[in-house]
Amino acid sequence: AGLPLAVIEEDLHLVQELSRLGIPAVLGDASHRSILAAAHPERARLIVVALPDSGATRAVVRDARRANPDVPILARLVREGDEAELRRVGATSTIGPERAGAMLLLEESARVPYPVSRWIGRSSRTNTIPATGRVRMRSGLGDRCGRERRQRP
Repeated sequence: AGLPLAVIEEDLHLVQELSRLGIPAVLGDASHRSILAAAHPERARLIVVALPDSGATRAVVRDARRANPDVPILARLVREGDEAELRRVGATSTIGPERAGAMLLLEESARVPYPVSRWIGRSSRTNTIPATGRVRMRSGLGDRCGRERRQRP
C-alpha cells in the first residue's frame, strides 16, 4: 500500500530483516557505483540519501542524478555548509540536522499524551483538543518570569 522502494544498507542483519519483510535491499556502500546501480536509480521516482559522510552523500547524489536526470533527490546534510555543493551535483532538496531534529520534535509532540504543564510549571494549563490528540497550552510562565526579573536589583 506504500511506495515501492529499494534500500541500500551496509548492515547485513538489517538487509536480511528488510528482505524478510519483502523490502528489496542491497547490501553495500551506496557511494560505490555498482552498489547504487543494483538498486536501479534509473527507475526511481524519488531518491533519499541519508548518509553520515559528506563525500559519500555527494557521490551518491551525483551518480543518482546521472542515472536519472528527472528524479527528485532529497539529501540529508552532514554539515549545514554542504548544501550548495549537494545542490550543484544534483540534489533537488536538502535538510540539515537542526531542521530535521526540529521537524521530528514537532511531529512527535502531537502524539505526547503527557501533561505538558509538568515540564513548564504549575501555572500552566493544558488540555487535549478532541479528535486530534494535540495539546493546547496556556502558560503564566512569562508573567512569573517577568515578576522575578523585576525583583532583582
